Amino acid sequence: MDETVRIDNYSFTYEKCNEREGTPLVFLHGWCSVRFFWNYCLPDFTPDYPCVNFDLLGHYHSKVSPAFYKHFDEERLFVTQKEAIQKALNTERIRLIGHSAGAFVALGIAAMFPEFVEKAVVVCPPAHGPVRGLLYPAKLANDFGLSFINYGTIDLIKLFPGLIETWFSQGAAEPKKLIAIEGMKEFLREYHEYFKENNVRMVNRYLEILDKADILHLLDQ
Repeated sequence: MDETVRIDNYSFTYEKCNEREGTPLVFLHGWCSVRFFWNYCLPDFTPDYPCVNFDLLGHYHSKVSPAFYKHFDEERLFVTQKEAIQKALNTERIRLIGHSAGAFVALGIAAMFPEFVEKAVVVCPPAHGPVRGLLYPAKLANDFGLSFINYGTIDLIKLFPGLIETWFSQGAAEPKKLIAIEGMKEFLREYHEYFKENNVRMVNRYLEILDKADILHLLDQ
């Protein structure tokens, strides 16, 4: 069930997956995703650990301040996400698991607040810009003032569920094997319904922050 926590003019949605005792595992999804990204693998963790599935700032039903579109950088992002997690869970220690942009945020929080993060497990974290790889065309669209292309692309994915399957496949070393995994197609159909809730303008602004970010100086401390 969705729960919401507010920090200043920002709100975050999250879900407590169980009520186990101990240091919580907090899951952070990637760019242009939603927390339900983790639903396929969460059952591997919930029998043994307290698990909390958290949306990244600006994703799914999370709401942002107007300042997010003007004066907002990666360190402000880390602080705001950390404060939201700490307020929501009322805990002094967590373990973070992040993918892609969620891994980037997990690294930043762990570097800035080592007393708060016991461990951080990160998958494919971008430690600095510019944006590369599959997202490079989206970066170029922003660079040339053509962000409407990114808006349109995300809106197309919202309209056609099959495009989610294509998108996930592009990030896999062996796309056919990914889609052939038992239950994967059903998971992606369900995921698509949640993905449609993303606000394209907020998601694109997040990409701009990632493109200019550099947390190497934090990791060197």
